[in-house]
Amino acid sequence: VNLGGGFGIPHFPGEQTLDIEKVGVALGEGLAGRAAILRDTLFAIELGRWLVGEAGVYLTRIVDRKISHGKTFLITDGGMQHQLAASGNFGQVVRRNYPAAIASGFGIPHFHGEQPLDIECVSAALSTTLAARPAILRGSQFAIELGRWIVGEAGVYLTRIVDRKISHGKTFLVTDGGMQHQLAASGNFGQVVRRNYPVAIASRFGAAPDEEVSIVGCLCTPLDRLADDVMMARSEVGDLVAVFLAGAYGLSASPQAFLAQQPAGEMAVGGGG
Repeated sequence: VNLGGGFGIPHFPGEQTLDIEKVGVALGEGLAGRAAILRDTLFAIELGRWLVGEAGVYLTRIVDRKISHGKTFLITDGGMQHQLAASGNFGQVVRRNYPAAIASGFGIPHFHGEQPLDIECVSAALSTTLAARPAILRGSQFAIELGRWIVGEAGVYLTRIVDRKISHGKTFLVTDGGMQHQLAASGNFGQVVRRNYPVAIASRFGAAPDEEVSIVGCLCTPLDRLADDVMMARSEVGDLVAVFLAGAYGLSASPQAFLAQQPAGEMAVGGGG
């Protein structure tokens, strides 16, 4: 039995080092008093972060300095692609520094009630603003990262159900994929309040939704969720789950080496004609 996510280390001001002796005593007492049915059970704690977390240093080189609205930004040749946790996108509800990361680009409607970006309106506003920029910026070139806006809606992530579990009256569909392939869909890529990407039981399209389920991955963390409390068609082990809007911030932006799970395959399908 895995006892949870392991022991923490102090990352931020005001945090204290874990009193491992007190934890050891408390665990010893708790396990000594466990029920008879658990007497022969082995218990494990993942100690990776506690053992090596403070031993590592990430080095990245400054490649540019920029000043915007009175703030100075140091641009490096590294970032969250190397240090996701330090960027604040690995389970933090309120981001706190390791250091900061700034991103841009156009969005796509992921959630209920969101509308597609009015690109003509944005284009007109940008043209007006850039035409009126100060003389010191006249020779500057401006670029916008459009990857998500171009390909985000074109991608579908497929993962197979390997188990059905019921806990406290809730049904969980356990898949062979998860956040190690689709970190953004798990809600751990900048969302403050987690919301579901559009999902469906791909092998049962057309079937009416008749059960409320949560769809989770196979990692040993409660962060590994693909959908919470969604109405789906009844599914069984072997069925495929489809996560839509998965064309951007997918595999390359996810912790693929987490717990040495199987890698995901990628396939490009042409539109024909």
